[in-house]
Amino acid sequence: MSQNTITVLFTKKFNDHDKKKLEGSLSGCTLIFPDNTEEDNLLKYMPKADVIVGLAMSKKLLNVAAKLKLFQVPAAGISKLDMSLFDKSITICNSHSNASTVAEYACALLLSLVKDIPRNDKLMRKAMPSIATESLNGKTTGIIGYGHIGRKVAELLKPFGTKILALKREKSSEDGTTTDLSAILKESDYIVITAPLTKETHNMIGAEQLKQMKRSVRIVNVARAEIIEQRALFDALKEKIINSAAVDVWYDKIVFPFNQLDNIIMSPYRAAYAPSAPHLDDVIENIKRFASNRKLINIINTERRY
Repeated sequence: MSQNTITVLFTKKFNDHDKKKLEGSLSGCTLIFPDNTEEDNLLKYMPKADVIVGLAMSKKLLNVAAKLKLFQVPAAGISKLDMSLFDKSITICNSHSNASTVAEYACALLLSLVKDIPRNDKLMRKAMPSIATESLNGKTTGIIGYGHIGRKVAELLKPFGTKILALKREKSSEDGTTTDLSAILKESDYIVITAPLTKETHNMIGAEQLKQMKRSVRIVNVARAEIIEQRALFDALKEKIINSAAVDVWYDKIVFPFNQLDNIIMSPYRAAYAPSAPHLDDVIENIKRFASNRKLINIINTERRY
């Protein structure tokens, strides 16, 4: 199969910068960027697509995607995909090109908490006494989820002198890793969550788990909101069961008034994207591999959902 026989349909909207990158890198392919990505409009493009790049897919659309062989998610998260809809002849892949970008943001959020930058900024503006800050040096940072992003976080934090304790799904001889969530919760001074959202990780941190943590703990979540149970997080922050949190990922419906708390940094999904970062590299690489019948990267295990 040569590149000029490949039709790639983008069911997610991309900005002009990203379109230019994709068009320049995949000049041998036919690329379709619909102006309207509503389901009814996409129906007319589906029968042409060998590859689809998007975040979600409906049964109605898949039923007419006769040529589809590769569904490429342009991000790490696949929680919007219903795996049961996909025929086994369709390979699903995700992307880890933005791992460094997300890791940088996670570390920025953590440093903001450790150094109390947002609160001290507000206090100085009001001419009020400042809050003493903490240090990473000599402390333990727990990383929940030790995949591409988690490892990048560890790489960036180690020069600060913090001990890394990372949670893995399966036992490993790798130093600084464990399968014991309780150990992470009890021993960590700081916690960074980078795990995928699966049946196992959904609400894996509730009121009981938060109470196992040190009262001085700072938590950063750049993974999925639903890994921490919403009420439990709000109550833990409000009642000072934990020191503070920084959250870049949010619940579909925010039930509790997090914006009224002074010990949370609320970030609007900014971790995953930076225009200058190589966030589309895995997408481009996989389309090229598909076009030349080479082995794909980042193939999703549909049972584990990552």
